Amino acid sequence: MSSGPLPAPPWRGPSPTPAPPGLPWRSPPPRVPYRPRWRRLALVAALGLAALAVATWVVFWIRPPAPARVVILRAGYDRTLAVPPNPYGKADARELATLARPGSWFGTRSRLVGGSTGTLTRTGLPDLSTVREKCVVVFVAAHGGRDRDGPFLFPEDSTGEPADRVRFKTLLEQLDRLPTNKQKLLIIDATHAPAFAELGLVHNDFAAAVEEMEAEIAAVPNLAVFLSSGPDERSWTSPEWGTSCFAHFVLAGLNGAADVDGNRRVTVGELVSYVAPQVSAWARDNRGARQVPLLLPKADGADRVRTMHLVSVDAAAAGAAPEPFEPPPELEARWKEYRELATATPPPTAYTPHLWRQYEAWVLRHEELILANDADGAKVARAEADEACRKIKAARPLDVAPQTLALRAAVGGRPYRAVSDEDRSEIRALAMARAAEREKKWADLRAKCDTETRLRWGRALVEWVAVRPIGDDPAGVERGPRLTVARELIPLLADGLAVRPAELNFVEMLARHLPPPDQKEAIGPLLARVLELRLKAERAAACCEPERSGEVRYPFAEFLYPYAECSVNAGDAVRRGAEDRCFATDPAAWSRALDALDREKPFDRSAGAVDSAREALVAWHRGAHSQVSEAEWAARRLNGAAAGPFLRPQAWERLHVAGRFPALVARAPHPDTVREVVTAGDSLTDRLTNRGGVATDAAQLLEVKPEFD
Repeated sequence: MSSGPLPAPPWRGPSPTPAPPGLPWRSPPPRVPYRPRWRRLALVAALGLAALAVATWVVFWIRPPAPARVVILRAGYDRTLAVPPNPYGKADARELATLARPGSWFGTRSRLVGGSTGTLTRTGLPDLSTVREKCVVVFVAAHGGRDRDGPFLFPEDSTGEPADRVRFKTLLEQLDRLPTNKQKLLIIDATHAPAFAELGLVHNDFAAAVEEMEAEIAAVPNLAVFLSSGPDERSWTSPEWGTSCFAHFVLAGLNGAADVDGNRRVTVGELVSYVAPQVSAWARDNRGARQVPLLLPKADGADRVRTMHLVSVDAAAAGAAPEPFEPPPELEARWKEYRELATATPPPTAYTPHLWRQYEAWVLRHEELILANDADGAKVARAEADEACRKIKAARPLDVAPQTLALRAAVGGRPYRAVSDEDRSEIRALAMARAAEREKKWADLRAKCDTETRLRWGRALVEWVAVRPIGDDPAGVERGPRLTVARELIPLLADGLAVRPAELNFVEMLARHLPPPDQKEAIGPLLARVLELRLKAERAAACCEPERSGEVRYPFAEFLYPYAECSVNAGDAVRRGAEDRCFATDPAAWSRALDALDREKPFDRSAGAVDSAREALVAWHRGAHSQVSEAEWAARRLNGAAAGPFLRPQAWERLHVAGRFPALVARAPHPDTVREVVTAGDSLTDRLTNRGGVATDAAQLLEVKPEFD
């Protein structure tokens, strides 16, 4: 039998662990096995970095990198005629400025920084030292060219003189002053105009001159130059878009079309790669010409622009279809005024050729600016055209004393208008009014009539007297013999005139020496014929034609009087004899004078003698303007055989023959010479009035080459 302790029954479970010796609160804690913590820290760090990366991506997705700073310079030449207008250059700058808008955390992305357009001055670029952006883009829309000093740009206030021009090397020097790490892009659209003939620049060689300065461009760190066209190429414009084709595709590229990789960012490299082929294809398809934008320097230009960040875009913007052009009323009114001036006789080219050239230039500029949607420039051009028109109209008449009723029309450029029924009514009302009423009525009429109206009323008075010079009114309405009443009206009509017209003096002389009342039947017909003949004589001597179908013909008395002198002198001999016999007392003398008038019919042939000569002179005046304008247009716009219809030698020959007309006045010309000049003038008139051949040729050209505008 064992003496040890018995084991506990199994249903009691294990025995509790005996407590260690000592006090219970001094017992050590249980031992925990050691486990390393670096794995947990690594996991936390990885999760933090991932969260930071996601947050950074979200931030840059919402708020992309800062865009480039854009500096826009343009020259529209609104107030000068020394340089052709540049409306599409202004429109390019205006459209590019709309891309500079601030971005937001939610919504649209930021485009370009800056954006307000500036004017290209003679100092070149503005101060760029304060630009903080990494990339600066300078866009210049101005006319350019090349002279012996190299490529240049015309500033806004250019006078055409070489000292006023902005040199391209000046722009390079100003860009070279920026920090070397600053990315710089210079975009120039300066070849809209193919030539500046008035300035002696027969070809716009700006692009070729800039290309020759490639070494100077490459010497400026981080600089790239992007030209709208290459050497010997033109930067074409699009009236439908209202901009140049180069600027149109630049704008499209900055709006997202150049983002070929889809990262919603546009670099200069992407912009150049997009714009160049698009412009080239458009110029080929729509203008039948070559235009390939040029990036300089050629050696490493592509590397320089590859990482130049320009803008961040949301998505490529869809191009809007051009709206149809509706000419505003002011444009139609302007061309109506132009046609009235151009077809006037004499045309403004005859007496104010310098003002007419200015007026034409401002009218064309007004139209170009309206087509380019340049309201401010159109307003300036409209004001300048109005001022030129006012000066032209003011230069036509001369302030000549009215020694006769027709003299101011003969040498003063005043229109010789026929007496109207309204004029006759005014004279009749004055003649029938009593003295007190007449003074009041004349005061009202004088306040609203000019000198020409008063002279026309003088002719109306002579015609009114000639109907019944003496004798009482059978109806008893008139206040006495018309010669007597006319003597009372003459001081009113002549009041304020420097000289009383000779016709009115003659009427007053007849009124002072009236024959006895019992002889009115004998002398009445002679007085009526003499008064009518006096008006006719003055009109013939002044070479003033009466109105024909409402047209007022200019007399050209200084040129045409030698052709009418013989017939006028012969008629004056008969007229003077008849006028002298009006003061005779012998009825037989009155009868002889009346018979002479019936037999000779003076002045009936004088008007016809100068008609053909006048037509030749008018044709020369108009042809000297239109022929030169057509030739200038053809030389500017057409090439080779296309210009032939507008440069016909026969037309120039006729123009020169008709131009001999003024020189013939100084000497007695041979009839054959006069006939040759008149024939040339008639032929030239036919060409000016019937331009069917020229219009047909122009229509054919437009069908073949629609780019001719």
